[in-house]
Amino acid sequence: MKLHLLTLTTVILGFSHLDASPNDTTQSPPKAAVGLTYSPQADWPSTPVRDRLGLCAGVDINSKGEVHVFHRANRAWTTPLPTEPIAEPTIVVIDSMTGKLLRSLGANRFVMPHSITIDREDNVWVTDVALHQVIKLSPSGEPLLILGEQRSPGSGPDRFNMPTDVAQLSDGSIVVSDGYRNARIAHFDAQGRFLNEWGRPGKGEGEFRLPHALAVNAQDQILVCDRTNARVQIFSSSGTFLRIWNLAKTGAPYGITILPNDRAAIISQDPTLLEDPHITLVDDRGNTLTRFGSTGSGPGELRGGHDIASTKDGTIFTAEINGRRVQKFTAQSQSPQN
Repeated sequence: MKLHLLTLTTVILGFSHLDASPNDTTQSPPKAAVGLTYSPQADWPSTPVRDRLGLCAGVDINSKGEVHVFHRANRAWTTPLPTEPIAEPTIVVIDSMTGKLLRSLGANRFVMPHSITIDREDNVWVTDVALHQVIKLSPSGEPLLILGEQRSPGSGPDRFNMPTDVAQLSDGSIVVSDGYRNARIAHFDAQGRFLNEWGRPGKGEGEFRLPHALAVNAQDQILVCDRTNARVQIFSSSGTFLRIWNLAKTGAPYGITILPNDRAAIISQDPTLLEDPHITLVDDRGNTLTRFGSTGSGPGELRGGHDIASTKDGTIFTAEINGRRVQKFTAQSQSPQN
């Protein structure tokens, strides 16, 4: 870990439970109060692990506290996208406490890694935008289910066009953000059977300009990072539009994770220049609670922040494309001052 501690401004956390119409985007003031700061753990992960990481696209944590990082090694995003699989292992598994390497998976398998999601059974879901596929792996890395036709972009029940993320609902079904070309959310049951879809290109309710990341909260509501529209759209488990969190002042949301008490942490930045990267904590209404991070390579700074994940106690992990690293941020509660 690096040698200094990032201290964040103490913020007042709380939540409003007033009823609102589905399209209400106003931000009501927080109600309850608890002080909170986040600090990066500068010696995490260990140096041998850091040396193995390439361009880090995705991060998530399983029930054992094992941090899974989906990275691109030295593979650059080009037009057209590359076609050859990355020779190195693209999934690195790290102990969340010690930062030590546990195992590596995925050599000679993926072409352009994008996201990684761990489900309730600790299975690993990944998206590959060059293969146009969503792949479910066992905890040991064996393929269990493949959605989408390899290298065959399209739409409908059996094809994707550069899918970006996966999230699991309480019934075991999954939603996929089919983001770079199709601008839709596709819903599949636990066995991979197509159920329904919603979305189209645009700026209106239920429309998207690059749905880039997903999360599901305790109410089984689906939160979609509508990246280029600089907002998070929220839907019911069946795809009914509920509300929008407007993030125009925060930047384009690249990734989102649910924290305790239905707070969320969002990693954002300028979508074109990959500048002004930061993490924003919001309450269950989308009210900003705190914001931290800046451009750089030091502890708590970000370069090309692309994904974010969290544990049940609120510890945050981030994945950086340009920074070629993952970081760990630990929540530190403080009693509010009278």
